[in-house]
Amino acid sequence: DTFITVFVDTVFAKAIVSSNQTICIGDTVSVSVTGGESYYWSPESFVMNPYDSIAYVFPDTTMYFIAAASNDCNTDLDSVLITVLDFDVNIVPDTAICPGEEVDLWAEGGISYWWQPSQYFIDPSLPNQIVQLLNPEYFYVTITDAQGCDKTMYVYIDTLPLPVIELPLNINAHWGDEVVLNATTNGVEYWWSPTENLSCSQCLNPTVTISEASTYQLTVKGENGCLNHSYVTILFDGSLYVPNVFTPNGDGVNDVFYAYGEDIIEFHMQIFNRWGELLFESEDLDKGWDGFYLNQLVKTETYIWKIKFKDIQGTPGELYGTVSVIY
Repeated sequence: DTFITVFVDTVFAKAIVSSNQTICIGDTVSVSVTGGESYYWSPESFVMNPYDSIAYVFPDTTMYFIAAASNDCNTDLDSVLITVLDFDVNIVPDTAICPGEEVDLWAEGGISYWWQPSQYFIDPSLPNQIVQLLNPEYFYVTITDAQGCDKTMYVYIDTLPLPVIELPLNINAHWGDEVVLNATTNGVEYWWSPTENLSCSQCLNPTVTISEASTYQLTVKGENGCLNHSYVTILFDGSLYVPNVFTPNGDGVNDVFYAYGEDIIEFHMQIFNRWGELLFESEDLDKGWDGFYLNQLVKTETYIWKIKFKDIQGTPGELYGTVSVIY
C-alpha cells in the first residue's frame, strides 16, 4: 500500500492591533497590526498606506480603524479607536478697509494665541489686536486649547481704492491775483481747507484771491467712503520789468529811470557808464535815476545797469541790461 502524508497548516491569522490613541484634530498618528501575512486598513480614505502593517491615519473625528490580518487559511479583524480632540474657535471675518485705517482683529476659543506676521503686533500673544494697513494683508493666528491642541485660522484684510485726485503741486501767482484751483477727481464729495480767501470751500474748482503764500488741502470722499487728500501751494512770483530808454528832459513824462517789480523783498540797482564808472545806485524800488551824475545831466548815450534782488519766496536773482538816455 502507498501512503501520502498531508501537512495542514493550522496556524490561523490573528489580528492584533496597537493600543487606542488620542490625538488633536489635524494630527496624523501611526497604528500597527500583527498576526497575518498581509494586511488591510479601513476606512481607506483616512489611511496613508492601507496595505502596510504599520499605517498612518489622519481621522477628522473620533473613529475606529479596522485592521484585517490574512494568511492562506483565514482573515481576522481587529480595531483600534482613535479619539480626536476638537475644539471650537472663532476669528474675525474677512473684511475691507480704507488704506491707512485701523482694523480690529480678534480670535476666541483657546487659552493661548499667536498672530502672524508678527511685525504688525506689539504683543502677538494677545487674542485681540489692532493693526493699521496701507495694503491688503493675510493674517493667521494659532489658537491652542487647554489640552494642548492647536488650530491655525486665517483672515484676509483687503484695502479699498482711494479716490483719485489730480491737482497741481504749485501755482505761481502775484499778490492780488485771482487763481482758480483746478482739481479733477472721481470722488463724490470734496472740501477745501483752510477756507480763507476761497470763493467756496465745497466746490471742486474754487477761486482764491492771493494775499500771501498759502497751501490748501483738498479732501475727497469716494463712493466707497474712503478719503484721499492732496495739496496745492500758492507761490508768489517775484518779477521785474526794466525799461530800455528814458528822457530826463524835465517835461514830466518818463523823466526818471525805474525798475518796476512785484513781490520783491530785496533790491539793489547800479548804473554804470561804458568805462565802468558807477553813476547811480539804489536799494529802493521807488527810488529811480533822474539822469544826473555829480549834479549834471549825463550825455545822450547808452548806460549799463545791474540789479540784484530777492523775491518773496527768498529766491535770489541777478539781471543785467542797458538803458538809453535821450533828450
